[in-house]
Amino acid sequence: MILPYERGVAPQSELYDATPSRQAQAVLYYLHRAGHFFCDTSYRVERESFPSFLMLYVCSGKLEIQTADHGTVQVSAEELAFLNSHEPHLYRAVEPLEYIWLHFDGANTMDFYREVLRTHGPVLRLDNPRRVFDQMQQLLGQLSTVGSVEDVTASQRIHALLCGLLYTPDQIEARDPLIAEAQRYLREHLKEELSVPSLAAAFHLSASQFNRLFRAHTGQSPHEYLVNLRINRAKTLLKETRLSITQIAEEVGYGYDTSFAAAFRTKTGMSPRQFRSMPV
Repeated sequence: MILPYERGVAPQSELYDATPSRQAQAVLYYLHRAGHFFCDTSYRVERESFPSFLMLYVCSGKLEIQTADHGTVQVSAEELAFLNSHEPHLYRAVEPLEYIWLHFDGANTMDFYREVLRTHGPVLRLDNPRRVFDQMQQLLGQLSTVGSVEDVTASQRIHALLCGLLYTPDQIEARDPLIAEAQRYLREHLKEELSVPSLAAAFHLSASQFNRLFRAHTGQSPHEYLVNLRINRAKTLLKETRLSITQIAEEVGYGYDTSFAAAFRTKTGMSPRQFRSMPV
């Protein structure tokens, strides 16, 4: 353990450095640094850049964060912030603070970051804060007892954390049955001309409410979910039947061969005929 000598950080705080292998940096998620800090209100960190992403979970107190993209936001107890530390950032304790944090990078972290930001913003209210704390503490615990974290183990745990941020169940607001019914309706009406406003109206929601709720539950917009259903069904029909391309297009809700072919190519990178001719 490295003793943290930053202003405002109490002596019982923990700070650990990690040195990932070249292989980890090439293909895995990996840790740079991690810590569990107890701070007073003089604690403040300001950087132009740090080569990683930063995940901060507030155990108690309140943290204020400033970034160019999001202005000033506050993170309260049992909330988590996800920052791109490559960009200028500042954070400080606005109350006596306990928080746990990870500097990490690798694999497709940037893609996760953009998706979490688009879906939830930089600060997340967690449905199961204890689970997130325990996941982060596991990484710290291994650093404190062994002095390092095995590359694959660290990558698996970081990936689990990232996936948990994308699909936060509290965003669904306990309305799973409605979305399950909407999914069933889409599966059973692939051939029909469907729109988000008409689907939303069928479930007594506005189009924006329905779209937001559906995305929170499935990770996809209703339109994207429907397109994926249609393309998957088309793949089955191409391989398992002798139906013509025109007939298959009609079976999966496309009125024209050209629009079906364009959608199929966008999703698969090949035409329906090319897919049909491929060996199983």
